[in-house]
Amino acid sequence: MDVLLFSDNPKLSPSFKARGVFRIKPLGWKDFRREVDLQTAPTLCYLDLATLPAGRLAGCLRLIRARPQLSYALVDRRGQFRDVARLFQEGAADYVDREALRQGVGARRLLRVLAY
Repeated sequence: MDVLLFSDNPKLSPSFKARGVFRIKPLGWKDFRREVDLQTAPTLCYLDLATLPAGRLAGCLRLIRARPQLSYALVDRRGQFRDVARLFQEGAADYVDREALRQGVGARRLLRVLAY
């Protein structure tokens, strides 16, 4: 399964340690629209809130939700979201905070995300 990591921070991708059936593909925000449009197979998109241009989250989520093959997760290392439950209620498959990044996003975590 492809895992797209949208971030303009090159130091973020080493925290995503999953290998094997998961293909982690770090991408910049400039590639977001093109990459989302290209996906035809089930794909998980991680969105880095710290580097997401201001005011773009709603539009990004709208594009992802319009494609049934895509799911999304948020990387929130700055703790911007206070109501994490609401993110899941609105369709997020995962939420990665600072502590989760420190531990690393590995294959076990991604398998749990897929099962959710």
